[in-house]
Amino acid sequence: MNEEEKKILLEIDSIYTELTEEPSGKRTGSYMQKPSGYNYCRNAERLKEKVFELYNEFKPDYLSEHELGAIAHTCDKEVSFVDYHYNLAIKRNAAKKRNIEFLNSIYKANQQINLDLFSLFAKIEEVKKLEN
Repeated sequence: MNEEEKKILLEIDSIYTELTEEPSGKRTGSYMQKPSGYNYCRNAERLKEKVFELYNEFKPDYLSEHELGAIAHTCDKEVSFVDYHYNLAIKRNAAKKRNIEFLNSIYKANQQINLDLFSLFAKIEEVKKLEN
């Protein structure tokens, strides 16, 4: 495995970490930002692009075309549900239930992404262990 492939793997790991941390919000100085569906959707699209970039450049044996189809489907469908629920949650006078639905849609999308790219994440963990 060359350095460029390792770099892309670590970028994928970083993007996925941002996706999993989105439900808890982001700290900017002393201010805590609420979770954002727009940031989540943007990061999910970045993740999909990086996975496709990895596959197109290196054709790794730990990433199949089936997994590419699965992640494309997840990023198109599950992430669109996140966007839909976020738009309901940010409406004026939205019920607390809408925010819970939004957060649940993020958890569900993250779970599906993890399932779709399980072998890729296993390889990333391997690379991280070798780096340390």
